[in-house]
Amino acid sequence: MASGIITDISSDEEYKRKVQQSIEPVVVIYFSSLDDRCKAMEPVFEEVNNDIQAVKFYRIDVDKHIMLSRAYNDKILPKAVLVKNGADSLILRGDVSHQEIRKGLQAILDSSV
Repeated sequence: MASGIITDISSDEEYKRKVQQSIEPVVVIYFSSLDDRCKAMEPVFEEVNNDIQAVKFYRIDVDKHIMLSRAYNDKILPKAVLVKNGADSLILRGDVSHQEIRKGLQAILDSSV
């Protein structure tokens, strides 16, 4: 399912179609291309994307798409939000390890909710 590429989302319509209306779980990464921590975390998210094939990964650049990021405006970046069945199931903020991301995602995927 996951292709190893994290796709950018750049419009409300695209967000609704790919995230809110998805029947499959998705991860949305909110990041800033100007933030060093976000740059450092990029390979970690790419690695998890390659490891967990049951989830599609998307990303939103908060500097370019302010309206898309308004719901998660707590200023801690990067932020990874797992959306399952149209609802936020897990939010990971800041520096998190590959293992923490995998463990959190797997726990949500294994749950029946």
